[in-house]
Amino acid sequence: MSEARAEPFEGRLDRLEGRLDRVEADIGEIKTTLRELVPVIHRIDAQIPYLATKAELADLRTEVHDDIAALRVELRTGLADKPSRLYLWAVLAALFAAQAVALGGAALIFALLAHAPPAAQAAVLPAALAAE
Repeated sequence: MSEARAEPFEGRLDRLEGRLDRVEADIGEIKTTLRELVPVIHRIDAQIPYLATKAELADLRTEVHDDIAALRVELRTGLADKPSRLYLWAVLAALFAAQAVALGGAALIFALLAHAPPAAQAAVLPAALAAE
């Protein structure tokens, strides 16, 4: 009986040795991977003090939101003070009409002077122009 038990035990021992070899190989790979990760972990750890916290991001978000709202209000009030396009076109039309009236008046005066007798022209024109 002891021989029957010894043989299966040796077979199990061989299987355990094979499993142990695979575990040792896996542990070697894990150690290699950890050695490669150590510099990366140190770089990440060095950056942590400079990263923003959730509270700082929330404060920044609130500040940006308030600044944008203030800018919108400022823009709306600034645009409310400026004249509209309709107003600008109306002013341009009024200036054009005033210019047309002035040119029409000057043309009428010159037409009247052209058809007036020479004595009337001398009375209307300044003395300096009449002397020439």
